[in-house]
Amino acid sequence: MFPTFQVRLLGMDPGSDYMLMMDFIPVDDKRYRYAFHSSSWIVAGKADPNSPPRIHVHPDSPAKGAQWMKQVLSFDKLKLTNNQLDDNGHIILNSMHRYQPRFHVVYVNPKTEDVSATDNFSTFVFPETKFTAVTAYQNHRITQLKIASNPFAKGFRDCDPDECVVEVLNQLQHPGGGGGGIGGGGSTLQQRAAAVAAGVQRQQQQQQQQQQQQQQQQRHPGVLPTYLSYQNHTSIKEEFQAPCDR
Repeated sequence: MFPTFQVRLLGMDPGSDYMLMMDFIPVDDKRYRYAFHSSSWIVAGKADPNSPPRIHVHPDSPAKGAQWMKQVLSFDKLKLTNNQLDDNGHIILNSMHRYQPRFHVVYVNPKTEDVSATDNFSTFVFPETKFTAVTAYQNHRITQLKIASNPFAKGFRDCDPDECVVEVLNQLQHPGGGGGGIGGGGSTLQQRAAAVAAGVQRQQQQQQQQQQQQQQQQRHPGVLPTYLSYQNHTSIKEEFQAPCDR
């Protein structure tokens, strides 16, 4: 997935274990197409049926709170695909549909035998990370940004990688254009991770986002994060798209 989702966590119990997860939910029930004459996305019809939801577990999970808090966390192994028959654990999305990523922090309570308990996590949503899933970038500036950020793309750029990124980001501050296809890599964890992920998914289907956060703060004061910020080197806002592997 590009740009990569990055976050910084604070307020965790340094000695407790946590798992970090991400999933994606549709923004609406519409399908879109890119209008080049107006450099904008327009509704093209009703959304296609969604595949069963999948959750990506951060490959370092579970880990102590101290480890999670010591640096910016990157979900650079997360892979997206539009292949409805994918068996590699990638997140399946529909091309030309809009999605909202969700970030879950799961407290692994050693005293609880039921690892699928659903009262031990907090969910964070950053509206600026909404994107349109596509199989090819519609905005050439997004393509430039990806090339500038790719250490293996030397032959496609004529400047230092850091300077290229800054230059492209400056260009992206100006309106216009959309971005590109479905991008991503899941990782398979053991039964504990799968059970916790299943519990998270069930709970998300039952309660609204804000209600969940308020409840978790009451149930686990001082254990779940008290602060979290979205860390990303881009400010592309709603027009950026994460590309999907064919």
